[in-house]
Amino acid sequence: MSRRALGRWLLVWMVIGVLVACNAPVGDRGAGVELEPSATSIAPTATADPVSATGIPTITAVPTEVSKTESSADPPSEGLTAESLAELTSRQVSLPFTYVAIGDTQDKNPKDTSASEIFAMLIRQINELQPDFVIHLGDVSDRGTAFELNRFESLIAELDAPIVTVAGNHDTKSHRELFSSRYVSTNSSTGFMDYSFDYGGVRFVVVDNSEYYLSSEQLEWLDVQLQTDGCKIVSMHCPPDYGRWKDSGGMYSPEGFMKLMKSHEVDLVYCGHFHLHSLMQVAGTRYVISGCGGGTLSSRDMGVKQHGFDLVTVGVEGIETEFVPLTVRMK
Repeated sequence: MSRRALGRWLLVWMVIGVLVACNAPVGDRGAGVELEPSATSIAPTATADPVSATGIPTITAVPTEVSKTESSADPPSEGLTAESLAELTSRQVSLPFTYVAIGDTQDKNPKDTSASEIFAMLIRQINELQPDFVIHLGDVSDRGTAFELNRFESLIAELDAPIVTVAGNHDTKSHRELFSSRYVSTNSSTGFMDYSFDYGGVRFVVVDNSEYYLSSEQLEWLDVQLQTDGCKIVSMHCPPDYGRWKDSGGMYSPEGFMKLMKSHEVDLVYCGHFHLHSLMQVAGTRYVISGCGGGTLSSRDMGVKQHGFDLVTVGVEGIETEFVPLTVRMK
């Protein structure tokens, strides 16, 4: 074999080696890697998990147009969330669109207003960004009382965008029925405040794990709701008790949930509960805690302790998530 032919064969084998490495499953390249809360992207057409210019892994894959789904969305029938979704789903959506994820805006007690004051400032920042909608990741209140819910509603009245809610452990521990009647009606299939909706080619699924677990009925329902060709984003209050978040007081026995996230190739999972910002990537799914909407910041050493929210952009080139900190310095 000539030197030129030998050189060509070596070049071919080098290219094959690079392709094999790039197409290895995400879990084989370090599942559970912590990611910094900077702007990060999810590529729409990649067949592997490339690395962005910032060195942060990106995730496959987001369709650039509305996809037909194998299952129908299951929105709530009553409550504030149902009203917001009626408005959202009547729109003609074009890409890109943005939404905000924010959680844990509750005051320490009914007499305290420190968190509400921070939340009010964040609402002004959110309005400046003009998102299509806001997902509140739970804990709008400390005890779920009517007084606290009224205060929350007076604050979100200043929001320019529709808001949908996730049930938090503080919202439901004493007054589950009150929260459900005002914000998210109970799902007849699961017995919890679970729902889903489609927007801009994305299937948004919200699960109620405010009691720190998901029942078998909820997991069965979730399995059906994730049967879609489009991008999938799951929101819930308590993070899974897994990886660097293990033994921190999140959702226990998360194995069934994590298995569904992997098998359905879910793109994003948003959580609150811990009053900080933290990211983790497991088997191709990005998990984000954005529980810093006003409540007293956590002492846990597992993320960024700063008030703010996440701005999520869905475009023809994929999904970008960005943590937006409070810009006003607190005294």
